Amino acid sequence: MAMIALSSRNDMTQALLKQLLDYNPETGVFVWRPRDRSMFKSVRDWRIWNTKYAGEVAGKSAGMRYRQIMIRPHMQPTARQRR
Repeated sequence: MAMIALSSRNDMTQALLKQLLDYNPETGVFVWRPRDRSMFKSVRDWRIWNTKYAGEVAGKSAGMRYRQIMIRPHMQPTARQRR
C-alpha cells in the first residue's frame, strides 16, 4: 500500500485516516495503527512511535465522552464515544 504524506490540512483525507487509525463502530474508539518507516526521519523515531502508540487508543480526553486526536499539525475532535 502506498503511504500518504501529511503536509497540510488539505491532505486530511479518508484514505490517510484509514492508514493511521483503526475504528471500532461498536465502541466508537479509534486506535493507532502501526506506521510505516517512510513516515519518519529515522529508524529510531519510527521504532519509538510504534512501540509507544501502535495499538493504543488514539487521542486524549476532552470532556466526559469526547476525545481529541492530534494528527500533526491539526487537532481533530472525535464524535461522542458509545459506552
